[in-house]
Amino acid sequence: MSSEQPNIHQITTQTLPRPTRSNIATYIRQHPLLISLSLCMLVSTSIIGYRAFYRPTVTQLYTQATAAANGTTTAKITASETAQAQATTLALQGYQHLYNQITSRPSAFHDNLQHPDRNNWDIDSGCAFQHGTYRVTLHQKGYFLPCFARKATFANFAYQAHMTIIKGDVGGLAFRGNPRTSQSYLFTIGRDGSYSVYYYPGDTHKTVQALLNGYSDFITTGIRKENILTVIVQNHTIHLYINKAYIASLNNQHLTRGKIGVIASEVNATTEVSYSHIQVWKL
Repeated sequence: MSSEQPNIHQITTQTLPRPTRSNIATYIRQHPLLISLSLCMLVSTSIIGYRAFYRPTVTQLYTQATAAANGTTTAKITASETAQAQATTLALQGYQHLYNQITSRPSAFHDNLQHPDRNNWDIDSGCAFQHGTYRVTLHQKGYFLPCFARKATFANFAYQAHMTIIKGDVGGLAFRGNPRTSQSYLFTIGRDGSYSVYYYPGDTHKTVQALLNGYSDFITTGIRKENILTVIVQNHTIHLYINKAYIASLNNQHLTRGKIGVIASEVNATTEVSYSHIQVWKL
């Protein structure tokens, strides 16, 4: 059991910019012409995306044969787009293979989080073992609370946890963290299907820095819905996975090693997040 108390840290709208959907209906009513034009552009963009990335292989081969015979500009452009699509597909397959390869091995760190144990998880001040899980609870709007396992330190690793938002807004992983200052990276998802990555400098006079934001259809939205979050951290590169599917990657050089943890972040309402089945694979 940890003798130190975890600290609640303030956030602001500016420091945690996340996309919102609550005002979409109002905006549509106020700007019908603009929305119509935007939809036209969206349809055009979707068609281009289809042609660039999902054209069947047989069409690709036919186009390339036509280009060789006629030397048409259109055929050459299509071949270039197809090559780019193939490269993107291979990259995505590589990231997914990386996850499958790592998580198929025995983990170096495993904790079902059913009760306090030798991993020395934070207890009290919103971090507690309840109902056979580890729960992080926050009652302050505009703040986040990290809870750390203080025993082990990791540098290059894959870190995975099962997470359920019991009520409220946002939960996620903290990694390469310093429990004393809470300096860490944060990978979060919201009940609305959004995800984010932040860097927290660990100074109460500074705010978190947003590194990446987006939405993913791989997130199971709503409350009391389980999601599996995974980060694979190799030197300065961070790969993100949700429910075992690759989402995105980024590079950042602020932190090189530290503790793992979990968080709750309150945006609009009191937030309680449940965690179980923590695993870490050393790389």
